[in-house]
Amino acid sequence: MVLTVKPVEGAAGLKAFIDYPHDLYRGVPNYVPQLFRQQLGLLDPRHSPFLNHSAIQPFMAVEEGRIRGRIAAIENTVHNTVHRDRTGFFGFFECCRDAAVAEALFRACAAWLAGRGLESMRGPVNPDLNNSCGLLVEGFSELPAVFMPFNPAYYPGLFENAGFEVCMGLNAWDIQSDAIPEAAFRYGDRVGSRLEKAGYSLRPIRRKGFDEDMRMLRRVYNASMQGSWGATPLTPEEFAEQAAGMKVICPRDLIRIIEYRGRIVAFIGAVPDVHEIQKKVRRGRLWPFGLARLLLGWRSIRGSRIVMYGVDPAHRRKGLAIWLYVSIIRELRRRGFRGAEASYVLEVNKPVNELSQKLGGVCRKKYAILEKPIGNGSRQAAPS
Repeated sequence: MVLTVKPVEGAAGLKAFIDYPHDLYRGVPNYVPQLFRQQLGLLDPRHSPFLNHSAIQPFMAVEEGRIRGRIAAIENTVHNTVHRDRTGFFGFFECCRDAAVAEALFRACAAWLAGRGLESMRGPVNPDLNNSCGLLVEGFSELPAVFMPFNPAYYPGLFENAGFEVCMGLNAWDIQSDAIPEAAFRYGDRVGSRLEKAGYSLRPIRRKGFDEDMRMLRRVYNASMQGSWGATPLTPEEFAEQAAGMKVICPRDLIRIIEYRGRIVAFIGAVPDVHEIQKKVRRGRLWPFGLARLLLGWRSIRGSRIVMYGVDPAHRRKGLAIWLYVSIIRELRRRGFRGAEASYVLEVNKPVNELSQKLGGVCRKKYAILEKPIGNGSRQAAPS
C-alpha cells in the first residue's frame, strides 16, 4: 500500500479535508463536530480574514483512496513581523493511529514552510493563537468547551515520536459557581466599591452600541496582549468576524466592560457552552436538521466558557481582574449556568492562574503548543 501526501485543491478537496474528523472520531463520546461553515470561514481565502495577510496550505494523506490524516501548513506573517522571527506554524492536524502517517504529514508541512524561508514549525494552531489551538495532553475524558479543540490520547505520542517538544502549556480552569468561596465575592465587591470611588465604572456591553463597543474592545485586547508569549494583534476584519459570532450566541450581560472616565479599559466575556448540544449536529451541518437541534437544545445549556478578557496595561494591578471575574460569575449564576471554563490561560500567566485558583477553579484540562526546528534536511520541494 502506497501512502501519498498531497496539497488540498479545489472546493471538493477542501470539503474532504474539513469532513475527515467526522469519520476518524466516529463513536468517540467527547468528539464535537465543528460547524462546516465555520471551518470553511477559516480555510477558504474568499471568507477568511486571516488569509488577507497570511497563507495556509492544507495537505491530506491518502492510502488506497482512503484519507488517513490531514494537516495545514501556515505562514503567519503578522506573527513573524511582531516577533521578528521566522517561525512556521501548523494546524488542523488529525491522524489515524499510525506514526508513519503522522511523520509523512509533518514532512510535507515542513517542506512547504522551509520553501518559504521559515525555520521551525509550531502548533497546533487553527490557524493562530487567537483561535482554537493546542494539543490536548490532560483531560481526555472531558467534553471540550466551545471553541476549544479535542484529540485522542495517542496524539501526544505521535508528536513525541516526530521530535516535537513542548514550548508552551495552556491551562483550562473549571470554575464552578457553587465552589467559589463567598469571601471571594465579598472581596470583589469591596474592590469594586473602591474602584468606583476612583472613577471606574462597570457595565454590560450596550445592545444598540454593540458594534461600537466591540471596536473599542479590540484596542484594549491588542494592548493587553502586547508582550504576551506568541500573541499577535487582531486586525479589524478578524475582530469583526469574532464579534459577529459573539453577537449571535452571547447574551449582552455576559460581556462586562470597565470604563475609566468614559474610556473602556478592561473587559471580560463569556459564552454559553454550545458544545453541549453541538455534539448532536451531524457532520457539522446546520441544514437540514442541525440548526433545529441547536435551537431546541439551547435552553438546556448549563456550562459556559470565558473566551475573552483584557486589561489595558496602564490599569493593571488595581484590582480590575477580580471585579470583572466576580461580576461575570455572578451573572452566570443568575442565569442558571453552573459555572465557566476559563481558557485558555498560558501556564506562565501567573496572575490569572492564581486568580482562577482563588476562585475555586480546578485545572481539569491542559493543552500544549509544540515546536521543532525544520532544519536544512527539510528544505525540499513540497509534495505535488
